[in-house]
Amino acid sequence: MTAHSILMIFGIMCGIAYAILGVVAAKHMNNPTYFEKYIGWSLWWFLERKKYNEQGKKYCNIGMILAVAGAASWTLYFTN
Repeated sequence: MTAHSILMIFGIMCGIAYAILGVVAAKHMNNPTYFEKYIGWSLWWFLERKKYNEQGKKYCNIGMILAVAGAASWTLYFTN
């Protein structure tokens, strides 16, 4: 297995985990509107920590790690 394949697989896994975590974190929003909970989910959900309860804030921390790891993986994949 080449380094390119490993970077690609890791990037895909981080992306899928990040998306699933974002959906799970949406259940931990403080007083969400319908739009925020079901329609307004964005790829930058982890930056809006103040909208979440304590469990949601933990998910935001993990989401930040996954976002950075996935972005780094794809950056390395496309620059090598």
